[in-house]
Amino acid sequence: MKKKVATLLGLLIATSVFADDAKLQDQLEKMGATNIKISDSPLPNFRSVVSDQGVLQISEDGRFVIEGSVLELKDGTVSDITNRPLMAELESMKKEMIIFPAKNQKHTVTVFTDISCGYCKLLHSQMKEYNDLGITIRYLAFPRAGLRSQTARQMEAIWQAEDRNHSLHQAESGHLPAKQLTPKLIKKQYDLGIKFGIRGTPNIITSEGEVIGGYVEPKQLLQMLEK
Repeated sequence: MKKKVATLLGLLIATSVFADDAKLQDQLEKMGATNIKISDSPLPNFRSVVSDQGVLQISEDGRFVIEGSVLELKDGTVSDITNRPLMAELESMKKEMIIFPAKNQKHTVTVFTDISCGYCKLLHSQMKEYNDLGITIRYLAFPRAGLRSQTARQMEAIWQAEDRNHSLHQAESGHLPAKQLTPKLIKKQYDLGIKFGIRGTPNIITSEGEVIGGYVEPKQLLQMLEK
């Protein structure tokens, strides 16, 4: 992943000026980027580029490329807006998410989870506390060992179960599914996690696209979301 991005950056800097998005996309495709989406950037005179390699900010004249965090300073606060271009894709997967809704919803977060992850189990064991605080938890699958792993096959079975919430709850409680399926449904979820730069689990995505790495206990998460 890092090698691909580094290669892409080097090639971009060496190229001539781009006149429009079509030429930019054509050049990126020639460099090996796939599934490219170009949109407005929060940075003046830049375009946001999303591909299978992640998110980049590229100047409209094609001279400058920014890889990594983009922070916005506003009203005395700092917000990480790096992954906002990915939020439309994340929301398009809503029907594929396993959702534990809060009755009096104040906040919604999306959690990339792995059923073999101890901290994911801890987070799930406190679901009632998150929900009681008004936090809706939406799950996407991210098997840390990759799509060829046993965990990935088990998670595919969970996501294809008739009652996915119950099946996931059973797995997080230590009762893993006997059935194992070739990952198909969860592949898009895993690929999206890669675009977000996720390597481990749990990883929490806020409604603004900020990534909160690792387990966060319920009250602390509420405080973070309130800010």
